[in-house]
Amino acid sequence: MQTSQYLAEFIKELNRSVDLIADEEAERLVNGILESKKVFVAGAGRSGLMGKSFAMRMMHMGIVAWFMPKKFLKSSGNCITLAPFYFSKGYHQQNANLQR
Repeated sequence: MQTSQYLAEFIKELNRSVDLIADEEAERLVNGILESKKVFVAGAGRSGLMGKSFAMRMMHMGIVAWFMPKKFLKSSGNCITLAPFYFSKGYHQQNANLQR
C-alpha cells in the first residue's frame, strides 16, 4: 500500500468515528469545558498521549487545562475529562465519582 492509500484509509476511519458521536453528547462536552474554571484530562498509554494533546490544544485556546496522569485535584467548578481506557480499567474511578 502506498502512503496516499494509508492516508485515505485513515480518513475513512475518522469519518466512521465521527458518525458514532451524537451531536448532543459533543455539545454537552464542549459546553462543560467552556463553563469550567479548569479542565483536567487523564489517560494512560495511547489514550494518555491523545489526552495530553487535547489538554495542550485547549491551553492554546486559552482554556486552563491540565493533564493528570496519577490523581485529580478536588475543586468546585472544574471539568474532568477521562480517556476511555483510563476509566474503563478503574484508574481514578473513585476520584472521578467525587467530582460529580
